[in-house]
Amino acid sequence: MSSKQKFVISFLGSGTALFLIFYFLPIEIFEIQLESKYAASEQYVTIQQFCGMDPEFNQMLFDSNLSMRRVAGGYLIAFILYIGLPLMFAYRLSLSQSEKNSNS
Repeated sequence: MSSKQKFVISFLGSGTALFLIFYFLPIEIFEIQLESKYAASEQYVTIQQFCGMDPEFNQMLFDSNLSMRRVAGGYLIAFILYIGLPLMFAYRLSLSQSEKNSNS
């Protein structure tokens, strides 16, 4: 297997693993803004709620006449978790593989 294939596989594997961890664990780290006619408030939600995949949260928003607006901070956390960290893992793996090959 070439080094590019290992890089891509490790990137996709670590990205998938991180997504599944944050999808199934209810960790509220993604920032949104809840808005009504009269006020707005910031809140932290899970990745399911951030992506709109939580039916209970969506029903609560509908019943309360609230609208959800995703904030740049929430997108930044998602970018770091699902692109940045997997890139770092894959890069580190490719460095360790190249060091191993150069020592042989």
